[in-house]
Amino acid sequence: MSSAILDHPVLSSRMFFPRRAHLERYAHQRHRTGVLALAMRWVMDTPGVSVALWGPWHPSEVVPLEELMRFHVDDEARAYIDVVLAESVPDPVGPEFMAPVRPGDESAQPGSPI
Repeated sequence: MSSAILDHPVLSSRMFFPRRAHLERYAHQRHRTGVLALAMRWVMDTPGVSVALWGPWHPSEVVPLEELMRFHVDDEARAYIDVVLAESVPDPVGPEFMAPVRPGDESAQPGSPI
């Protein structure tokens, strides 16, 4: 199943994530689901992760929620996904991009580490 978010022209472009189609096929062949459910399940099955936030914009984007409860990402799937991500996202953004700027600190840029 596909989501409106992932079908957005920016997110589906080759520039954004050129191997998304590989993960989409993998999700369908292995788990009979879409890449959104696979991505959420990958996060939820990551050791040490206790919460995964999902912010749907439309009710139709909640449908994959049922799908991701039907399967888990095992070690083999995690290894495959990790390789695809490593090849596709050579310089990932870390959580520091969410750091707020301290009041009065004009030298800090929004999203820069504090």
